[in-house]
Amino acid sequence: MLRFNPTSTTLRPLLLVALLLCFVGGSLAAQGAAVRYSVSFDQREHHEAKIIVRFTDLGSRPLELRMSRSSPGRYRLHEFAKNVYGISAVDGLGEALEVEPVTPSSWRVKNHHGTVEVSYTLFGDLLSGTYSAIESRLAVLNPPATFLWAKGLEQRPVEVDFDLPLGWGVVSQIPEGTPGRIEAVDLAYFLDSPIGLGTFDNRSWRVDRKGRPLPPIVGELSGDHEGEAAANGFEQEIRLAVHHQGEAELVDRYQEQLKRLVAEAGAVFGELPLFDYGRYTFIANYLPFAHDDAMEHRNSTIHSSPDPLKGSQKTLLHTIIHEFFHIWNVERIRPAALEPFNFEDLNPSSELWFAEGFTNYYDSLLMVRAGVSSAEEFLGDLSVTVDRFMNSPARNYGGAAYMSRRAAFNDRAAWVDPRNTVNTYLHYYYYGEALALVLDLELRSQFSSSLDEFMQEVWRAHGVGGIGQERPYSNKDLEALLKQHTNEEFAAQYFENFVLTGGAPDFDRLLGTVGLSVVRSQEGGPWLGFAELSADSQGVSVAEQTRIGSPLYEAGLGQGDRILELGDRKLQALGDVERALRGHQPGGSIRLVSERRKEWREGLLHLEEDPTLKVLADPARKTAATSAAMASWIGSQVVPLEPSEPTIEAAEAAADVNPR
Repeated sequence: MLRFNPTSTTLRPLLLVALLLCFVGGSLAAQGAAVRYSVSFDQREHHEAKIIVRFTDLGSRPLELRMSRSSPGRYRLHEFAKNVYGISAVDGLGEALEVEPVTPSSWRVKNHHGTVEVSYTLFGDLLSGTYSAIESRLAVLNPPATFLWAKGLEQRPVEVDFDLPLGWGVVSQIPEGTPGRIEAVDLAYFLDSPIGLGTFDNRSWRVDRKGRPLPPIVGELSGDHEGEAAANGFEQEIRLAVHHQGEAELVDRYQEQLKRLVAEAGAVFGELPLFDYGRYTFIANYLPFAHDDAMEHRNSTIHSSPDPLKGSQKTLLHTIIHEFFHIWNVERIRPAALEPFNFEDLNPSSELWFAEGFTNYYDSLLMVRAGVSSAEEFLGDLSVTVDRFMNSPARNYGGAAYMSRRAAFNDRAAWVDPRNTVNTYLHYYYYGEALALVLDLELRSQFSSSLDEFMQEVWRAHGVGGIGQERPYSNKDLEALLKQHTNEEFAAQYFENFVLTGGAPDFDRLLGTVGLSVVRSQEGGPWLGFAELSADSQGVSVAEQTRIGSPLYEAGLGQGDRILELGDRKLQALGDVERALRGHQPGGSIRLVSERRKEWREGLLHLEEDPTLKVLADPARKTAATSAAMASWIGSQVVPLEPSEPTIEAAEAAADVNPR
């Protein structure tokens, strides 16, 4: 999610070379005194881990300890310090030191004589991509939610030694120095690297620079050979580590589908990034007690779900390929507002509609291109995209940039008071997804181009270059690139109409270019509004805020109000609502008796036609041209690997590398 340096935008020349030397043949000591953690799990049945961290060469200044309040990939604050307790410290001679609280997430240690060893207990009982989970059979650690760190020591390397229960292993984008030890180049890389511990069902495959799977290697290759091949871009490794309850064959099938999705993602940009260690790692936890969550990182994804592999593969793949697409869009093509990443506060960004929303568009598109989803399922996704966008009153309050800035209040943010987001907020995921659809179809129909080609331009302008060399972007940068790709008038109108303000595109016209139409899904039926209704022993009530302009809203009803009578029928169950509406038509009215906070009201409810939209194939619009356009859009973009293309053997010959 972020660059290595969390406190400065200064670029570090040749950082990748230094990083590789550090772990391949160099020494951590050459970069300064490492921060060393040790983690044990003696109380894992109670969701506790014991963590000790040793800081040395501190000089005479007080040690400023921090617990992160934000996490890469999340756009709201998290009070991770709430799960840390029993903090104590000693100096280098084992003498006790005072740990002075400063804020709920920071502490100060004085008079330490240059060395401080801090001990604390971590409680973790939420298996997700954002928090940490410690169980009798596994542990999954998100470092910002797990590890105390020291202000001012962010550039030091980090070592972690795990005292692992018998049979457990370590999975992370950070390489293991020795079994049970991971070694990160600095704090920011460490905090951006989720860690899986336990017994995994492991798979891996080689890919070429475009993401296409390569044949398995017979025999083992040396580390030098593998590193040289990766550095030349001919081969990288994709790893899949799964915690699950089921047969190994389920993981085999999952891997085969994931291979196709990775290749389709690579085809969008024309190439994979060069991963920092020549490999990318999927960490997947599909267990009944898992929380549904997924999070992208620079060279890894962590995904958790209570859904099993059996019967849920499509849903799980849909999520995990979204996170993989982020290796370009948000990890390397990075909003400037997220740089440098602030682990102690928020990084508000106006560009999340592009970083997250365009990624949301591509996850559905990649699923159908890879043949994992059907064309009919893709049309279902399009229906949700178009309907959600067109029927949201939130667009009256701002465009995609505005909705992006409100992420802090909506990225699974916690609250106790009622909110009116149904009327005031359209999630940047969904806003950007709709705008990606608009741009893709406009580029295809007007400019003989595609969103794939535009994304490649964004990649070349802002993503290519390696660690510390990517060039973060703003909305103005995106607009400038779109002007180059199309023309000044089109780009200016796109950003003014959709990014800055809440304009409505003509989806029916655009989808008509590929033989589709937008229609109302419930023509002719009476409609009360989008608000969810619930029923209990006291009758029917409105379970959420009513949407502006809907019949219930215009009748003055809101969240918590009870509908006592509709027409001449008393409501006691949800089915009574449908029965009361029988025989009524849109445009008519029906008697309504409601109750709000012990106050009864009687009036008329004016019925409308349900405005819910859906996208469907339209035979009247099917021509040779629209069929070809559809095939170009949702068909596979992967060019088969030819025998004459460069392989790892060619890389070896070109580099004159001799495997040991």
